[in-house]
Amino acid sequence: METLGLRERLAYWLAAISLTLGFGLLFTGFFYPPEGEIDSSVIYIFGEILLFSGSLLGISFHYHGIRK
Repeated sequence: METLGLRERLAYWLAAISLTLGFGLLFTGFFYPPEGEIDSSVIYIFGEILLFSGSLLGISFHYHGIRK
């Protein structure tokens, strides 16, 4: 098994951090007025974060598979 390079590790860390921050943003959306309801802007930003993280992981997996 080969080790991951700096770019792959950076992509994985960036995806994990952005997903964690996205879930935190979604969670804190419950506590701002109106309580218990998540505003559409928070859901939109969370969707953008998921898209960004998915694209980082997808590109990394794609090129990592080509190199093998």
